[in-house]
Amino acid sequence: MVDDINQNVTQAAQLSQSTALAAEQSTSASLHLRGLSEELNTLLKQFRV
Repeated sequence: MVDDINQNVTQAAQLSQSTALAAEQSTSASLHLRGLSEELNTLLKQFRV
């Protein structure tokens, strides 16, 4: 019983760590995408139709 609880707590901790890492990676990718979209917006403003 105690071993099962320990195993479940360990799995929950590992899942929490992987979720935190995924969130950090998502934030980084979002910031990069924002920068690219701002750069694209700047370039598109140079065109006149």
